[in-house]
Amino acid sequence: MNYCKYCGKELKEQSKFCPYCGMSFESPQQIQQHQYATPTYYPIKHSGFAIASLVLGIIAVIFTGIIILWYVGIILGILAIVFGAIAYLGQEQDKYGLAGFICGIISIIISIVIILYFYFLTYRYMWFY
Repeated sequence: MNYCKYCGKELKEQSKFCPYCGMSFESPQQIQQHQYATPTYYPIKHSGFAIASLVLGIIAVIFTGIIILWYVGIILGILAIVFGAIAYLGQEQDKYGLAGFICGIISIIISIVIILYFYFLTYRYMWFY
């Protein structure tokens, strides 16, 4: 009978591992090394139109919030919509392009609301003159 040299338990003949402690009795050269494939990471590539659309859309929303510069928000919003449509409707369907497209639409809607608000505000006061 053989005994495990690590835990002292009785082993069966010709055993390669101890069933109690799990230690191996083979030399390190005899143990096969398992070769695992390393995962391959591919960087996400965004088109220039998609990134430009997202940046322009965010800046358009910021400029739209500044009441004095609402017209800059409209111009940047239109550019964001055009670049976003080019990027998203292309072959890659880039999500940055979609986000820029949505930001451009939001900035134009906010600008229209601001224009209508000030138009009706001044139009209402013109009746008193």
